[in-house]
Amino acid sequence: MNLGYSWVLVAIMAVITVLLRAAPLLGRRWLGNNYFIERLNQNLPGCVMVILVCSSLTTASATATPFFREIGALVIVALSYLLWRKALVSVILGVALLSLLFEVFP
Repeated sequence: MNLGYSWVLVAIMAVITVLLRAAPLLGRRWLGNNYFIERLNQNLPGCVMVILVCSSLTTASATATPFFREIGALVIVALSYLLWRKALVSVILGVALLSLLFEVFP
């Protein structure tokens, strides 16, 4: 594989990435106020959070410490979301707290 071929592949991946990022903006015109899309937009964050919680609980190791780290971060995320109703703030807080707990309690 030569260098030119690699650059062509990178360019193709970049174009596909930009098109995928722009797809929701372009698709909004054609979908308009579609009931299914609105319901999906309302329910999808909660469903994704449930899937992530179930996945993290099933992959937790058998010792008690990792389990409590994950539950502690989950409780803080849930409380912050209920308090501020900002999903992005809650996710950032949860990731930061979980990283901190993994550093403090290895």
